[in-house]
Amino acid sequence: MVILVLTSVTLCACISSRSSQGLQEDKAKNPLLFNPALTSAKDIKIAWDANTEPDIGGYKVYFGTAPRKYGPPIDVGNVTTYTITGAATTGGILYFAITAYDKAGNESPFSDEVNTSIPTPPPSRLHAVPPPPSPLPSQPKYEFYIGSSGNGWMSITPNQRQYNSGDVVTLTANPSSGYKFDHWSGDVTGTQNPLNFALGEKKTLHFTANFVPITRK
Repeated sequence: MVILVLTSVTLCACISSRSSQGLQEDKAKNPLLFNPALTSAKDIKIAWDANTEPDIGGYKVYFGTAPRKYGPPIDVGNVTTYTITGAATTGGILYFAITAYDKAGNESPFSDEVNTSIPTPPPSRLHAVPPPPSPLPSQPKYEFYIGSSGNGWMSITPNQRQYNSGDVVTLTANPSSGYKFDHWSGDVTGTQNPLNFALGEKKTLHFTANFVPITRK
């Protein structure tokens, strides 16, 4: 917490119910002390000596950003301290004065003016938020059409629901009794059995195992 206390100065907010001239005379007899203090990042507390008039009604606080140019007053009632909330939101100088009023509503002239410097708030710190991770590219889906010609069947291992590009599958031709494997056709060729096949860009694949009868001599 930063506290800024100004040197106490005499205020002329003393009043009486007699006349404007009487108000001017009373302010010299009953000075007020005015001390603005920064009590938080945004609030300013002010204090003054109580007026000695028996019919004092209360006090009004004035403040602004230029000497003797104030916004609407704040009627704080019959107290000698007041905290202005939210006043110290930007850097610069704020100027303060108060008046006193009696129970009949007569208001004194302004007190002597005091001011306080408001520190410029530090710039907001921006925390870099990492972007969300990029979604993984969808895995290609492969469709296998397998068949056989002649008596026999073929199998694919590993037998799984989804394959990735670059996976290697093994094609195995299984001839029935009295038949033998002859060759592959479709998207594979050759006579090797079993046959290892690497999956690539083509997603729809046809594998056919061809069997022929065993010739008995």
